[in-house]
Amino acid sequence: MVALALAVSVVLMVIGYRGAEFLPVYTPLPGMGHLNNTLMLVSIFLFGVGGTKGTLYPKMRHPMLTGMILWSVAHLLVNGDVASLVLFGGLGLWAVVSILLINAAGPWVRPTDGRGLKGDAMNLVGTLVIYGLIAASTSGWATTRSWGPIRETLPLPVRRRHLGLLPQGDGGAEQGLGAAWRADLCL
Repeated sequence: MVALALAVSVVLMVIGYRGAEFLPVYTPLPGMGHLNNTLMLVSIFLFGVGGTKGTLYPKMRHPMLTGMILWSVAHLLVNGDVASLVLFGGLGLWAVVSILLINAAGPWVRPTDGRGLKGDAMNLVGTLVIYGLIAASTSGWATTRSWGPIRETLPLPVRRRHLGLLPQGDGGAEQGLGAAWRADLCL
């Protein structure tokens, strides 16, 4: 029942985020897509630390919440609109508050068991597979027949959200960040 409620809440967040009007707050810096992608890779790896019990397992108290904070920061680096601030900023804030509350609840008993490097290898393989699936699903090449530049293949709402674009206007300041930035792929 809890898993169903969580799945419904994620679906509702996605629907709300995609349906929100694009109201820019700040313009992401050019090249932040590369930092975003790197932070996403680390974030996904941290999500798997507790399950695979590698070398970080006994060293980090909150690997999943730390991964959530990195995920949130990564998305805020490339999305400067109100909906992104509410969604990604809110989830990042939730993770920070959760860490503080868990730490205040009592001392951490370090786990002593783990798989060591075998767990890290399992986590790395899983991270690369999941990262590849996310990249394929957000890049457009898996869902379109056009092999042109990424900005030409994605529908405008997807470009705005996943490529950090500002709305296209009459050629003024609201036009966006320039052709070089528009080609950057951001997860």
